Amino acid sequence: MCRSKSKWMPPTTSHTVETFVHLVQRDLQSVDRTGHQSRSNFTSEERTALNSLCTNPELVIKPADKGGATVVMNNADYRREILRQLNDHLIYQKLTGDPTAAIKREIDELISEANEVGIITNQLYNFLLSPFPLTPLFYILPKIHKTLVDPPGRPIVAGTNSVFQPLAILLDQAKQIIYKHWHVLCSDPTLSTTFKDPPVCAFKRSKNLRDTLVHARSNPQPTTNTTNWLSSLPAPTD
Repeated sequence: MCRSKSKWMPPTTSHTVETFVHLVQRDLQSVDRTGHQSRSNFTSEERTALNSLCTNPELVIKPADKGGATVVMNNADYRREILRQLNDHLIYQKLTGDPTAAIKREIDELISEANEVGIITNQLYNFLLSPFPLTPLFYILPKIHKTLVDPPGRPIVAGTNSVFQPLAILLDQAKQIIYKHWHVLCSDPTLSTTFKDPPVCAFKRSKNLRDTLVHARSNPQPTTNTTNWLSSLPAPTD
């Protein structure tokens, strides 16, 4: 079910609960933590190397497009491949500005009208609102299964917290509902040939070490002679 994150907090009117919390907090403060410190599974040298990789502006670390490997690339090579793809005007088009605000207004008008006529509930309406949407990030995944030298990249647009994320979650849940009742379509001779394959469902795995190293942003490379239109864009900031 699509709903906004809950902000509910349990009431604190019970004196018994308040007394219990106070006693637990008091005793926790007196616990001797010197002998119970958590230990990292990294050595100091490994942690130093990890921090060096994460903060090195000359490197870009990405997961491989296939195979589950982690790829360490030069920042210059990574940006050159991105510029090569974005300069293909048959696929990409330069915009005069960020369209996020205009898209948000259009979505807000549609869901507001749908809420007024009763197509969606107030709860779903609040879920689909994006008060402060972020602009999606463009990055690539190196295809090292094709070549290890200057591998081409698979373009990815990260839309987390973007204006389209609530709609994407809604469509994903609608897909699951369709899958639940898929047998109804399969029972019809005509529809069973039209809709041959059910929707594909995916899941999100837990965070691992590669997620710590890999991020969508990359540090800009200073250049003295640029001919592409992306050179006039502001540098990304973390």
